[in-house]
Parts: sequence; C-alpha cells; structure tokens
Amino acid sequence: MSRYWGDAGLCDTERFGKFQEEITANIATITISDRSNFKNMEYSKENKRSPIFVLTLSISVVLLGISLSQDAYYTGDHRDSLGSSSLVAFLFGWMNIAGPGISWLANPALIISYVQHSRGKLKPALYYSLAALLLSLTFLLFREIIVSEAGHTGEITGYGLGYWLWLSSISTNVIGIGFNFKKSITRNQ
Repeated sequence: MSRYWGDAGLCDTERFGKFQEEITANIATITISDRSNFKNMEYSKENKRSPIFVLTLSISVVLLGISLSQDAYYTGDHRDSLGSSSLVAFLFGWMNIAGPGISWLANPALIISYVQHSRGKLKPALYYSLAALLLSLTFLLFREIIVSEAGHTGEITGYGLGYWLWLSSISTNVIGIGFNFKKSITRNQ
C-alpha cells in the first residue's frame, strides 16, 4: 500500500482510487437521472429571452439609470442636502444603514434579482425583487435623515423624482419577474 501527502494529510492511494471510482459512478448516475429535468432547463432558457423579460429588464434598468441623475429627497425648505442626490444616496447610502439607509439594501437585492432573472432562476429572482420593493418602501417610514458630514439630521420634507423613478424601476422588475414566474408555473402544470 503506497502513501502520499495530500492537502488533508497522509492518504492511502488505494482508498483514494476507490473513492474516485465511487464519485465517478455517482456522477454518471446523477447525469442519467437528471435528463428528465432538461425540459424545465430548456424552458428557463426560453423564458430568459422572452419579450416580457427583455422589456421589463430594459425598462427597469433605464429607470434606475435615470433615477440616479435626479434628487432622491428634500430636507428643510426643499433645499438639497449632502445625500439628496440619488447617485450619492446610491453610492453611500450604506453608511447610514442603522437609519434610513436600511432602504439602501434594496439596491443589492435589485441587482441580485436582475442576475437571477437573467439566469432563468425565477423563484430566487422573485424573492429578491420583492425584498427590494419592501426595502425601498421603508424609506417612506423615516422622518429625518443625516444632512451633513458632521452627522446633523434634518427633516425629510419631500421626495424627489429620483426616489419615485427608483421605486418604479423596482416595481417594473417585480411585475416582469412575477409575470414570467406565473407563466412558468402554468406551463409546468
């Protein structure tokens, strides 16, 4: 029986060879038994290229891009504050995660839902897009926000076009994924 040093320590080549044969046999079995699922995989590829997918994803991304050039909110007498620019809020909103910045978590959830939807994984995409929608709506619950680098707060007196476009982007994404998810459920029945 020969021995060699592997990553986890001393290993027997004989046992390793048997283990490798078992793994190869299991992979072959899995490959053969999963052929019945290829039909569903093909559907998800079709779904990925559906006109609804392309339309809703395009609209959502465009709305998100436009929202970044607008004001997200107003403080005081509708004057701008440090983070009222949507782009600044998008890039640095995570810094106030304990307060209104919690709604910033909608951004990673939205991006993950884009990725999951483009991969044809509708269920996770739907969950992430719904989470993004709920998180984005939490911003409406806050009355004050940090308005300066010193940490001073100011009352939120209004919501700018940037916030509403951002919310529309997320809503469009939810509608598109929801439509495709419903379509996939009816096709599989």
